[in-house]
Amino acid sequence: MPTYVYQCPQCENRFERFQRITDDPAAICDVCGNAACGRVITGGTFHLKGGGWHQSDYAPVASPAKPEPAPPTPPCGGDVATCGSCEALDAN
Repeated sequence: MPTYVYQCPQCENRFERFQRITDDPAAICDVCGNAACGRVITGGTFHLKGGGWHQSDYAPVASPAKPEPAPPTPPCGGDVATCGSCEALDAN
């Protein structure tokens, strides 16, 4: 059963009613009690189902996380006894 939107001509109140398609378009306003409310034409819902649509096939994909860069290697290869550059790297 669809949901219909009604509007009261007296107080301009808009409200919804869950009715069958075969029911008469009659509704009483919740605010003022007017029985001469009319249906309002509204846009329906629209869903794209299946493959081949932007949402399912062409939407951007999150890129993988970038790995952290390796720490710099000193020219001596990390041997503190032969080179003072490792101490300079540790100080930074």
